[in-house]
Amino acid sequence: MDNSIKDYQVKRIKEYKETGDKSIRDELIKNNIPLVKSRITKLKGNYLTKDDYDCYYISGLIGLWKAINRYDYDRFSNQSFSTYATYLIDNEINNVPSSFSTTTRGNEKKIKQIKAVEKRLLSQLNRQPSNEEIANEIGGKMTPSIVHKARLMETTVTSLDESNLFSDDSDLNEYSYEKDDPEKSAINNIEIESLNKAINELDEADQLIVKAYFGLGSEFEGKEMTYDEIASLLVKKNLVKKQMTKQSIYARLSQILVKLKNLMMNN
Repeated sequence: MDNSIKDYQVKRIKEYKETGDKSIRDELIKNNIPLVKSRITKLKGNYLTKDDYDCYYISGLIGLWKAINRYDYDRFSNQSFSTYATYLIDNEINNVPSSFSTTTRGNEKKIKQIKAVEKRLLSQLNRQPSNEEIANEIGGKMTPSIVHKARLMETTVTSLDESNLFSDDSDLNEYSYEKDDPEKSAINNIEIESLNKAINELDEADQLIVKAYFGLGSEFEGKEMTYDEIASLLVKKNLVKKQMTKQSIYARLSQILVKLKNLMMNN
């Protein structure tokens, strides 16, 4: 990344820490959204359903939010903000409960196969091939119904090929800094206030789970709790009748991420 951009980001972070001006924070988040999107692609691949992508995006956004709040230039002077932010973004994306993800390696392989055949037939026929034509070309157990579902998934995928700002051997802190980033998914237009608002619309137990897990809010700022700790806290605050298991907290968190996504899209 250009040194002038690095210096500008550090300057704005310092200004945000000194003034608490949320517009500066939102500017930093908007300018670093390409980093969040590129990390989703790097870690999870191009073939994600919209729901999967949106939930990873929310988690990555929270990681970026944490990075802005926690980055201390004097303490981390030998580490760029983008490298620090990448670590926190990756951590949040990788910690998304896997039980919520609907994209499998099998789906990805199937989509790639169908996409390749579709491209070949398009060239041969000079028109968009039908599901039946693609299924017949592939043969085997492939049916028009399977082709239809796979093509539907592919069209709702947020493919980040054009905005994949990391090559396989690139340095973590080398990414494109864009002030006006073209958004492909409506959820990319959200601001951090929309996330705050969505969290506050959750019921008290769900609010506690998401805030404690991600270390958000004045009560948890800077301290993420484990599933067992969250389960104990829910009982302590009388938000559940009996202590939840680690597995049930894990499953509940995946449901909360979907709730947040829906709330943010409706705000």
